[in-house]
Amino acid sequence: MFLEELKAKKDSNSLALFYFLRGLKRRWNLERKKAMADFERSIDLAKSKTIKYIAMAELMNIHRAMKHYQRAKKIYDFLRKNYENVPEKARKLVFSFLINFCLRTESAENCFGKFRSSLYLTDPLSIYYHTALGRQLISRGDTRDGLKHILMACKIARREKRIHSIIFSYNLLAWYLKNYHPLISLRLVREALYTVGQCYENLERFYYVFDTMFNVQKITKDREALLTAMNILDTTKNSRLVEEAKVFIPSEKEYRVDRKTRRFIEKNFRPFYKTSKMYGVSRTELYLVTKGNRKRIKGETIGKLLRGLEWSPDLPEPFLKEFSRKMLEEASKSAEVTKEKFFVVYSSMLKRYRIKGAWATKLFNLNPEELKRRLSKFPEGLRFLSRISNFESSVEKARKELVEKFLRMMRKDERERFMERYFQVDERIRSLMDVYIRNRIRYRSHRTAIYCFERAKERELVRQFLYESIMREV
Repeated sequence: MFLEELKAKKDSNSLALFYFLRGLKRRWNLERKKAMADFERSIDLAKSKTIKYIAMAELMNIHRAMKHYQRAKKIYDFLRKNYENVPEKARKLVFSFLINFCLRTESAENCFGKFRSSLYLTDPLSIYYHTALGRQLISRGDTRDGLKHILMACKIARREKRIHSIIFSYNLLAWYLKNYHPLISLRLVREALYTVGQCYENLERFYYVFDTMFNVQKITKDREALLTAMNILDTTKNSRLVEEAKVFIPSEKEYRVDRKTRRFIEKNFRPFYKTSKMYGVSRTELYLVTKGNRKRIKGETIGKLLRGLEWSPDLPEPFLKEFSRKMLEEASKSAEVTKEKFFVVYSSMLKRYRIKGAWATKLFNLNPEELKRRLSKFPEGLRFLSRISNFESSVEKARKELVEKFLRMMRKDERERFMERYFQVDERIRSLMDVYIRNRIRYRSHRTAIYCFERAKERELVRQFLYESIMREV
């Protein structure tokens, strides 16, 4: 609603703010290319220096995340050179992006210059400094001092109540401690997952925390390891990647060459003798393609040429298809690795180290629900399932507490009507109400919880449920 009002105003600053906020929303949804386009439009339209410089910092961060290092470095150099022109209220935020970028691309000693001060080292933004310096020291072999810096980041994040920083720093400390103090590591990563469940609805963004939990549980032989593996397969996009990849990976071994493709190869890969040496492709094939004597080009050749290119929507169709194929293959491989870990943990937890043949193949290809059904058919598997069924994950525990807080907000008669109505409606409305309840407690606002739903129909269903059950906004 607010974004629509901004867009309707039509003046430059309102439109700049509209594109900036929409870019933030898209970045949080991991729609990086769309977010990048929005931030660029915001920079072009902004008359306010505050919006302009913050949008530039966000754009730099996206370029770094997409590994467009030259573009990101260009924006970084501009912002650092013009830092004194950044408005005071935007300076702290822009600085956090600058220091984060520098610490990820250079050594910590080179990152401060005129920025460094004793005041900064006590500032909440020093979380970036301590985590990056800690990782750098550990990579050099100085584990003791590196862990001290990461622990300092955890303390600052907890003191300042910065949710994302708590998750990130606790997860990082758990990862590096797992081989030295696995039980402490397990407590830390459980706390990180509890915070994820309490504060966020979209678990796919926090796959890395589930992965840390999984690896720590393997070391500690924790009985919840299989449950975590099932959560990984259930709650992240990795559960769908293998099947989706099989459907969408193009199978073409050769691509038809059009005029755009010929011009693109001519422009980007001349001289061909250098390209041939650098990428291991046939110079003759490139020459014949650009002259129009060859109407098709091998997918293998395009795959080799792609190593020297960044993704762009302006790529010719054969290059886009081959690029998509490679990305999907990598995603498929990642999902297969996850399923393989799942299989290894299952077999080790049951002490069935020598599962072979058809049984192993069946197990590896099962989904979590089917696996539970198969396990229940033999005594050892049944005992294992009964053990893990008594546990609830840190995420589930956090979400359960949110529901309990919501129910305590209502009078006894309202609570009874609410629960009666809840079990009468279908599964779809129940799932919408689950999300609403959690967001209502997270944001302490009925209005905000309603507008967390992007579709108007979903918002209307939730409002209707509340009216029919307790006849008021909670």
